Amino acid sequence: MSRLKSKKTTQGANIFEQETDIYVKYDEVIQSPDFISFNQLLGSTMLMTNNGPESKVVSLFKQMIGRALNKQIDIVFNSFVISWVRNIRISLTKTIPTIDKSESSNVESLNLVAVTESKVLNDFYKIFNTLVDAYCLDENRYIEVLPNIIVFQVKGTKSLKIIFNKQAILK
Repeated sequence: MSRLKSKKTTQGANIFEQETDIYVKYDEVIQSPDFISFNQLLGSTMLMTNNGPESKVVSLFKQMIGRALNKQIDIVFNSFVISWVRNIRISLTKTIPTIDKSESSNVESLNLVAVTESKVLNDFYKIFNTLVDAYCLDENRYIEVLPNIIVFQVKGTKSLKIIFNKQAILK
């Protein structure tokens, strides 16, 4: 009986080690001078759209992002989509964020590109996406497009990669 417990503990430790290994890159990147945090991105967007941190559009944007992250629905940007998948190399039970070229037809999504009935919100989306594209694609910087989720472009292949910390997959 104790052998089974021992094996389960060992397997659990191995899974934990795999999970913690993926966070090392995140911790390294946030120390890089080429890193732009979500708060910096949001602050630049607020500055360029003349919206304060307590404005309705910023509050709505934060609320929509929070809801999308909690429900783990697709989040559509100009140049990519962040979706959620199960990857057994990282975790047997949790879904992780990944980058796709288009949104899934099977799940709900938050479209940060779509035209809404609010001109102020449309302008906010447009500037937010413009900054994401400029920092990530044009300047090859690490950009935290959502809290705890960083997207960057590989210089040689120009492909997009995603890294995240443990808070991004707590669900």
